[in-house]
Amino acid sequence: MTHKVKITKVYISDKDKHKKPLLTRDGKPYFKIGIKTDKFGEDWYSCLSFRDDDKVRNLQEGDEVIIAIEINGQYKNFKLPTRLDLLEERVVILEANQRTGNANPS
Repeated sequence: MTHKVKITKVYISDKDKHKKPLLTRDGKPYFKIGIKTDKFGEDWYSCLSFRDDDKVRNLQEGDEVIIAIEINGQYKNFKLPTRLDLLEERVVILEANQRTGNANPS
């Protein structure tokens, strides 16, 4: 499910809590990004970024963005949805509206 949010806090780092570089098993560096938003209060949502051109690395406080969230146990993750993600969500909504007979998918 996607949500339009305003970012209230951003944390971006390529180091762990011991100030060591974050590295994959293959030794490639990556970034950890955490955000707080106006819609989710004090909850932090995080994601990992493995590409230098990843748009998530440019997020700043005050940005209004659409995010997709996934809660997996205690982990609250987010991503910037792709065009395909947005299209799939629209199809799910349209199909649900068609089953219920709701002609106005708002």
